[in-house]
Amino acid sequence: MTAERELLLEEAASQFIFPFSLKHSDIKKMKPAIEKGGYAYFRLREKELEDRYYGAGRSVSHDQMDLYFLPFIENLLFDPEPGKESLSRFSSRIGSSVQISYGQEGRTYTADVLSADLFICPFQIGILSVRTKLSGTGLTLSDVQDFQNHFRILEPKIAKNKNLKAVSGGREYSSIQEYIFKEVAPCIVPFIETGENESSYFGSLPYFVDERMYVISTLISSGKGVSDEHLFRCGQVNGYDQKGMPYLSAGNPEYIRNYVSDHCYTRWAPETNYIISDHSFTCLTQGGSHAESVYREMYGEHYYSLLLHYFYKMVLLKLSYQYSLMYRKNRTNEIEQLITAITDFSGKYHFKEISSRTEGQELASLMNQVFHISTLYDEVKKTLDSLYRNQEKLAGKRNNYLLFILTTYTVISGIYGMNLVIEDWKGKIDWSMLSDYSLFEYIAFCVAISGILIGFSLGAGAIASLFHNYYVRRKKR
Repeated sequence: MTAERELLLEEAASQFIFPFSLKHSDIKKMKPAIEKGGYAYFRLREKELEDRYYGAGRSVSHDQMDLYFLPFIENLLFDPEPGKESLSRFSSRIGSSVQISYGQEGRTYTADVLSADLFICPFQIGILSVRTKLSGTGLTLSDVQDFQNHFRILEPKIAKNKNLKAVSGGREYSSIQEYIFKEVAPCIVPFIETGENESSYFGSLPYFVDERMYVISTLISSGKGVSDEHLFRCGQVNGYDQKGMPYLSAGNPEYIRNYVSDHCYTRWAPETNYIISDHSFTCLTQGGSHAESVYREMYGEHYYSLLLHYFYKMVLLKLSYQYSLMYRKNRTNEIEQLITAITDFSGKYHFKEISSRTEGQELASLMNQVFHISTLYDEVKKTLDSLYRNQEKLAGKRNNYLLFILTTYTVISGIYGMNLVIEDWKGKIDWSMLSDYSLFEYIAFCVAISGILIGFSLGAGAIASLFHNYYVRRKKR
């Protein structure tokens, strides 16, 4: 369906969020390479960073960010030094432009690439965030949504998207993925797990739903009259259709109203509306003196709140996928590792209350609802219960088998070994006596020797298992 009315914008800032899987999350090993690539660790106490990464005239308030989150969330988001149990942020000011063109009609957009953030997170998850800005006279909502819709496609797979080109600094790239990992953040590429086919950086995230980047955007409109239709298009990232007309991916007005009602935060409506979906988090506000504070929050408090919930979603999907993979490939030896991972997430990272402010609590509740965090978390808790039951069953079977073996050997070796051949093993052993053994003496001898070997093998296996578990825990850090 084609949208009926266009909305003019003064300015549009977009942040594109790209998750990936890390080969390992050892910050100490990754930090030198990341810093060599032009990224510096972000510390909240360094006030000189408040206006470094957000473009001319834009800044964040570190004091407001500090007050916005509860203390235990601050430890997770704003660790003074990069650590394995926090979302460690490294930032770089890019300060260049990129031109993307596509389609038979030759539509072209030029965006300023302001900066980029690299987050090294627990559970071997990484997140890259790229900040861009569109501005100029005649900028419309359709222009911005169309730009976002194409820029967020990392590796075009549909025929109509495969003719996209990105040009920056005189170099041409055939995909946004190529542009990002050759120009914006090449330093992270050696640490990314590309998956089995190594064709896409999303290949290592088989549990990820849509191979497109998530969009956080701040849109400043030049007038009033924001409708449900506009908000719906922001949530669905609807740009232009194939005929070059503003596109709306729904035709039922009631459906659109219900969607906006479920996904929109309207505390400051009609002046300012926030809409959160599986594809984007958008603030659509009217121009004026309050625009600066809106930008400050969208680059600061709301940005971190969204990233935290996005991290929750990625970890919960990963844990559910690992549980499925473990049983599909019969990797029952990984049960203890998965139990540890789920317990760590529940105890160290997952919190429903993250903000001390009312609007922060309300937005967090909406993010939790849209990302289905509670549903995914309940499934993971059920998984944990199932893992404990299966672990008990496996441990019971192992103990029964071991008890059966040891009982059998104890009885047989005790009856035969002690009474038949044990005297021959005292002092210096005369192996020539083996030729004079009877059938039952041979049985006793074989049982005794095999019992000794099994005892040694069980001990060696237990020691090897301890070293293996230690190695896996170190690798997961």
